[in-house]
Amino acid sequence: MRLAQILEVAQEYGHIERNPAKGKRRRAKPTAPKRTWVEAEQLMALIESADRFVRPVVATLAGTGLRIGELCALDWRDLSLATGTLTVQKSKTAAGEGREIDLPLGPQEELTEWRATAPAPARAIQCS
Repeated sequence: MRLAQILEVAQEYGHIERNPAKGKRRRAKPTAPKRTWVEAEQLMALIESADRFVRPVVATLAGTGLRIGELCALDWRDLSLATGTLTVQKSKTAAGEGREIDLPLGPQEELTEWRATAPAPARAIQCS
């Protein structure tokens, strides 16, 4: 697309007779980005490599698949560290609200440690 725009300007200035990149058939189809994810056996290495201040965020996002907005809306009352579950109260969709998610061991340990050492704000994860 960018090349077609450049050649269009070149045609306007008379440097070329016609734009060879003009038309829909001349454009290359964009490739879809390859999606990546963290495998279960990679999760602990990812968590351990994170800075101690973002470890709870990385652990919870990678271990649960929560959206950023769902993570930022978590309150401590939404987390049951004793049973290893969290409840999503606010979500992008109505279907996502109220769902209960099992916490894998890595995120559960990080959130337990964070709860023990963090000040007592209402939010489990401070996003601002």
